[in-house]
Amino acid sequence: MTGDDWLNSSHTHTTFLDHVQKQMQEENEEDWQRIKKKYPSAKNALFVGTVGPIEETIAAQARQRSCDLIVIGPHRESKRLFNLRMEKGLRSRINTISFHKILPCPLLVAPLNADAD
Repeated sequence: MTGDDWLNSSHTHTTFLDHVQKQMQEENEEDWQRIKKKYPSAKNALFVGTVGPIEETIAAQARQRSCDLIVIGPHRESKRLFNLRMEKGLRSRINTISFHKILPCPLLVAPLNADAD
């Protein structure tokens, strides 16, 4: 098989998606352990993985948890490898006008830490 023909089999496609999901979960767990080590109070945080339209999902989670504040990161340009076309970053995909109308609490956009990148 050449190109992406190997994804044409539903079994292979599902196996690949399972592999990607497992890989992402492992990377998220590594990040979580690093965050807890550096910031001990982070042990009280709850990380949730949900799927859905960005604005509605964030608002629904905040409403469900009775949040007092939503914190998201700043808009950043995505880093591209070679000439590959990549999806816009999360903040670039958020429709801010509709987002602010449905928020159940204030929104804080955390500033970019220039030293972090």
